[in-house]
Amino acid sequence: MNNRTLCLFVLTLTILLALIITGCSAIATPMPASAQASASKFMYAALVSPDGVGALHIDGDGNLTPLPGGPIAAPPGPGGIVGNSRFIFVAGLGSVDDQGFCCQNPAITTYKQDPVTGALTQVASFRHDPLEPGRGLVMDPSGRFLYAGTTNGSGSLDVFTVAEDGHLTVAGSFDIRLGDLYGPVFNPTGQFLYAATTHFGVNAIYRFEIDPESGRPLDQQEIDTPAIYGMNLSPDGRFLLASEDGPTGFQLCSFRLNTMTGLPPIETVGVQPTPIACIPVGDRPVHIVFHPDKRFVALGQFGVGGGALPGGIRIYRFEDGNFVPVPNPPFLASQRAGTVTFSADGKFLFVSDNPGTSILMNVFSFDQDTGALAPVSGSPFNVGNAVSVLLR
Repeated sequence: MNNRTLCLFVLTLTILLALIITGCSAIATPMPASAQASASKFMYAALVSPDGVGALHIDGDGNLTPLPGGPIAAPPGPGGIVGNSRFIFVAGLGSVDDQGFCCQNPAITTYKQDPVTGALTQVASFRHDPLEPGRGLVMDPSGRFLYAGTTNGSGSLDVFTVAEDGHLTVAGSFDIRLGDLYGPVFNPTGQFLYAATTHFGVNAIYRFEIDPESGRPLDQQEIDTPAIYGMNLSPDGRFLLASEDGPTGFQLCSFRLNTMTGLPPIETVGVQPTPIACIPVGDRPVHIVFHPDKRFVALGQFGVGGGALPGGIRIYRFEDGNFVPVPNPPFLASQRAGTVTFSADGKFLFVSDNPGTSILMNVFSFDQDTGALAPVSGSPFNVGNAVSVLLR
């Protein structure tokens, strides 16, 4: 049991800060290409203060309406939400007992979704003492395996098999000697999983090749780079994006990947790969999110000041690894972006505020030709303190 002496308020902040550092990989679940053109009908959110799962309907104009009976019960300290075609999974860090010890009974809860009404029904809950969802929660594109952060070693990942009825079974663990893994993301085929590390103060990204039968890693290759924050891959798996912290603030960088090896080209052994482009992005970039058609990138920032640019939401046209800023009003420049998610059809961008202080979700229409944003009528909407969001 992981007995850290924290009050409930500190527990909540622990989840939020961990999600901020990892870039919240649990916020978006990979979707098959055939589903990209379909509009997202429902939003599900892992909520804190109080803990719960929010469920809302998304109408054709981007408006959000809570479903009847919500929010529903969640595992204590929810820190991530993902799903496959049949089930939704919420991971909780655990509760604080009467003496202030954390974290008691960490668990992953499985819900079955009604595809017509959007209603969720709990079907299973799996207690897993090393669970630390702030390190990341991600599902492979096939929906057969779930990967969750743990306290093993100095921080690692465990693999879970998803049964036909939604129950989970531990399938294996990543090598704890790698240390301090977080922010896992998959390439679209499921062949490669990427996770960042700051083990012994050295920044790097590991590329793991995944066994399609067991879900366990077959091997790993280290990508030596200081750009590890908010890591994400393009929908076609050809580019890796991440931010690095430099002397004048954060930079957003892009790397080209060989789709056969999952690695960037390295001209000289032992030398860091050269990014295609790096641009200044200011203070604490949190989320790097691709538009479904791969032509735009949305950047959410947590914090204002102290960097080259203010916080808020920024849109870039993405052209073969290069970033071209899209002129937009300074939306949310005085706020702290909590979650950032595109609808599956790319027509809307959903942005929550700092989950530690706000219950609001901002919804923008997105011009898929120009990248221009415009708040939808009625935005922002009350959804609860969302730390992670899944659209279905």
